[in-house]
Amino acid sequence: MTQYDQARFSLDVTDSDDVELIEMFLGELPKRMEMLSNAAESGDFSHLNRLAHQLKGAAPGFGFDPIGEAAASLELRLKTSNLDMVELEHIREEFDLLMAECNSYMRFIKN
Repeated sequence: MTQYDQARFSLDVTDSDDVELIEMFLGELPKRMEMLSNAAESGDFSHLNRLAHQLKGAAPGFGFDPIGEAAASLELRLKTSNLDMVELEHIREEFDLLMAECNSYMRFIKN
């Protein structure tokens, strides 16, 4: 079993039920990241917004509050942006922060 650092998770890493939730979320994380990347690369901001919204809601329930907060920031930026060049840079910054937060948990995924 993978050793989880309790400081990184809001769920109890000593509780087998919570660990099961952590592992379920982590198992889906690479696919979610790929979908986010594809939407961003293709400029499909509507789809990117939906994906960020879903992640904002799901991540905290599985104990991934930092990912949920980063997804919420991206979603808010997408909702309030007029998509001009300056705003696109801010969207990219929010997207990069979300991806960095996701990547910080990737080390917990079993190879």
